[in-house]
Amino acid sequence: MAAKEKTIKVGKTVEAFCPICKANTTHKVTAAQGGKIKKVKCIKCASTTAFRAPKKMKTPALGTNGAKPRLSTRRLPKDWATLVAAVDQKTAPIYKLSGDYSNVTALSHKIFGLGVITRVLSPDKIEVVFKKKTAILAQNLK
Repeated sequence: MAAKEKTIKVGKTVEAFCPICKANTTHKVTAAQGGKIKKVKCIKCASTTAFRAPKKMKTPALGTNGAKPRLSTRRLPKDWATLVAAVDQKTAPIYKLSGDYSNVTALSHKIFGLGVITRVLSPDKIEVVFKKKTAILAQNLK
């Protein structure tokens, strides 16, 4: 008796890794060939990419001093609610070009509002996720 082949149809909903969201999200199959998924469209960000199987996502553990670890865009989605829940908004310093934000998790910007620092790109640049956009800001400018 031959084994049943799994048929993949265009329009079917599947879980896949989205390289744009950097997370496992729900996708719709947009192209399939020979019973294999070729292309999918992310429901969350609407991007169409080659199919990538879901990845095991690691959850950050507490550091040795009990502090929360730095947020990383490689591990967490750039989801505003998730990022804001992980920071203390009351201790966020007001953003200035001359400030050093290497060891800070959040900051307050006079135009964009509260921002969560997701990466330190270099000694003079940081990546910050605000409610409506992600921006690269300067730091340590004298």
